[in-house]
Amino acid sequence: MTTISYTPQEVESWGCEDVLALLKVLEISDELIDFFHENDVNGSEFLKLDDTAIVEMNLSSSDQERIKKGLESIRGNEGKETNAESWQSDSDDDESSSNASSQQPISSSSSQASTRKMKTMSKKNDPLRVAARSKAVGDLAGSTVASGYLYKVGGSTLRFSKWKKRFFVLTDDNCLYYFKSPKELSALGMILLPSYTITPVTRSDNVSGKQFAFKAFNREHTGARTYYFACDNGDDMKKWMNVMSLASISFGSGKASMAKASSKPSTLTSDAEVEMGKLQRKASERAGGVDGDDEATKTNTAKSRGIVLPSYLKKSKSKHSSKGPLLTVVKLLDKEPLQLYTEPGTTGQDLLDQACTILKIEEKYYFGLSYYDSKGELDWVNLEKKILKQDIPRRSDFLELHFGVHFFPIDVTQVLQYSTLYQTFLSARASVMDGDLEVSNKDAFLLASLGLQATYGDFNPDKHSIGLLSKEELIPESNKDDIIRTSGLSVSNIAGFWAEEVLRVWKGLRGILRHLAVLKYMQIVQKHKQFAVRRFDVKNKKGTPLVLGVHPKGLFCFRLSNLYKPVVSFSWGECAELSYTDKKFSIQVHDKDVKTFSVYSARSKTCQRILDLCVGLHRLFVQDVQKWENAPRDFAIMRRKAAEMALREREGLKKEAKAASSKAKMIRQEEEKKRSVEQAPPKGEAPAEPQEKEEEKEQTQEEEQ
Repeated sequence: MTTISYTPQEVESWGCEDVLALLKVLEISDELIDFFHENDVNGSEFLKLDDTAIVEMNLSSSDQERIKKGLESIRGNEGKETNAESWQSDSDDDESSSNASSQQPISSSSSQASTRKMKTMSKKNDPLRVAARSKAVGDLAGSTVASGYLYKVGGSTLRFSKWKKRFFVLTDDNCLYYFKSPKELSALGMILLPSYTITPVTRSDNVSGKQFAFKAFNREHTGARTYYFACDNGDDMKKWMNVMSLASISFGSGKASMAKASSKPSTLTSDAEVEMGKLQRKASERAGGVDGDDEATKTNTAKSRGIVLPSYLKKSKSKHSSKGPLLTVVKLLDKEPLQLYTEPGTTGQDLLDQACTILKIEEKYYFGLSYYDSKGELDWVNLEKKILKQDIPRRSDFLELHFGVHFFPIDVTQVLQYSTLYQTFLSARASVMDGDLEVSNKDAFLLASLGLQATYGDFNPDKHSIGLLSKEELIPESNKDDIIRTSGLSVSNIAGFWAEEVLRVWKGLRGILRHLAVLKYMQIVQKHKQFAVRRFDVKNKKGTPLVLGVHPKGLFCFRLSNLYKPVVSFSWGECAELSYTDKKFSIQVHDKDVKTFSVYSARSKTCQRILDLCVGLHRLFVQDVQKWENAPRDFAIMRRKAAEMALREREGLKKEAKAASSKAKMIRQEEEKKRSVEQAPPKGEAPAEPQEKEEEKEQTQEEEQ
């Protein structure tokens, strides 16, 4: 077994990925490595393993022996100084540190020189690199998912680094190895991708010299190193980012997260829907034992199910920890459930990306995933954190989330995709029906009819009866009460009245295409001042209850007695600084003569929600002022992809418009034919006078209008 030179102090600070690398060095079985990864065992938890806990875990005899020897070696190094290993790596990571260590210290007792020396030693003793150096390209041939040359920034910092050409191999256990060349017998390093996020580089990264560059940053540990890669062309960059991103999502824990692809990146698919299907298939297989697993997979699964957490880890782990994918039900805005699977490493952004991919939405910034916390308050999933690490209540054996509009656009005309517009329409219609947005009785009937036009298209007497409409939620309860009070209608006759009145208005919308009905609906609701206002219960310094409203255009403060006329308002352009301290939320304006406006909430978490919402809406406000010119990189990419998707949507809308036009023409011809038959005089009766025909024509036109 490989000699272990790590001290307990070093291992104490390790994350899960370092523990997994050590297990690879100890030649532990893949089943146990998967188990440690699924339960996110870190260095401090690993050190607490004793003989009793190892026996309790129900490990194989070989794994027990190797774990014990490894722990004995680490504990035996207690108090020893960390020494660099004798091997001299040619790794990219050594470049900047070796330069630093070659400099002579000013004095032998210099703390700066000591710190520099320790950094050099720790890099050479990195467990990831110790695990990687035992691998040759040939050793990985049977598990290779993709391989090829990439450029990589050498060194752990960008200050004195340069691009180096390296041969990379991505394996089906989501490890990315890099070598000097395909003939090398020892890897320079290894990256465990499940803890990383793959994105293109931005200006703030200060990476120059390569046009097609991207990065991998650790989404779990902010202090971890960020890796920078580059390709010779845009196609290779897209394909490498795609396959590395799929590995980083890590469906199925540490084992294969995707079907094996060709060893050449050029053969990897970039179709999001195909890859999404693969991921969901893999997750569902592991969750429910779907038929089609080969014998090896079934055997491995059976073995891994025999390993159990020791009692001390069961107490320390979150109640959300799970051995396999956890079923996550995402309720869409049309009330339809969407079943996804959440791994221990799945982030909020991963789930949102899956939902948006299924809905064919590229303008993801407007949307989010919400849930009700333990206090019964609506909260939004943190997209950067792991789902299972967040305080999301679990229902028996699944999680329930709600897909919704997090940041409403200032103007619906800014939305590029019809898919995005339709989701905002569904959210706005729910606000109207729930009474969050009060409308006049006239608008209530018009909005109900536009909603039916957007959902079903033109009214068809053969399909759309009053009985069907009576089952639909058409009119808000507040409008119903007002109509009953003012019209004198009885409760027994009121249900039929709603359906008949909405039906009458709906018939008058014939010929309006569905997407235009959605647009018209949104144009009506966004004229109301209460549209898209998120309300929070707060108090002033004297303890008077107030309501703080966050709107796409600014902040409004209302009294409980009048939620339509704000006591004070602040546009985003007026706000100089927004902040909170514990339960106190403060608004500072640019005018220094105006005192800071402060309100108080019942929980500090509420202040955090208010601030997060303000920051997200303020970003949209800035882009609206600048007419989306010189937008940040994430917005620019989103708008570009949305524009491409909108062009494809437009082709479908053109076909729909053409079909609707043909159908309308046919209906007009049938009505004219029917009308001519009805207006024909009976036999033996003189034809009507021209003046009478003209009057009938005018009457018919009035009826059609």
